Amino acid sequence: MTEICETMRLGKNHQLFIQLLGFNQKIKGKNHVVFRNKEHIIIDLFLNDEDTTKTMLRSFFVNYIKLLKVNYLSLQEIQNKIPIKENDNDGNIIIFIGDDVLTITPEWYNTLPKNDLINKWWMIFDYAFNFDNKI
Repeated sequence: MTEICETMRLGKNHQLFIQLLGFNQKIKGKNHVVFRNKEHIIIDLFLNDEDTTKTMLRSFFVNYIKLLKVNYLSLQEIQNKIPIKENDNDGNIIIFIGDDVLTITPEWYNTLPKNDLINKWWMIFDYAFNFDNKI
């Protein structure tokens, strides 16, 4: 097999993200990576040399949401599959990712999109998992 693109080598933070969504990653070739879950959803990605790990993970996430939409799931049903929950506790927003509380500031929370859930989820995941770095 040819040399594997460094982009496809995930840090533990990246692995935790895809596992939280119920997926595993398998490298198939120099620029080909596959994500699959127990529900037999398969997402194939072909990467360019200039793609970063963060770009790959965003493509994976967006494709996952698109697949859910293609299967005619309502936004509420899609939201139930995303492990992010927000609670408003007397003006204090608390965000849970899975069972863990994400520590945020009100200033950061106010920068999130209000009407674009997909980008909002992505920004929360990016903040929580620090996608720019391999940890």
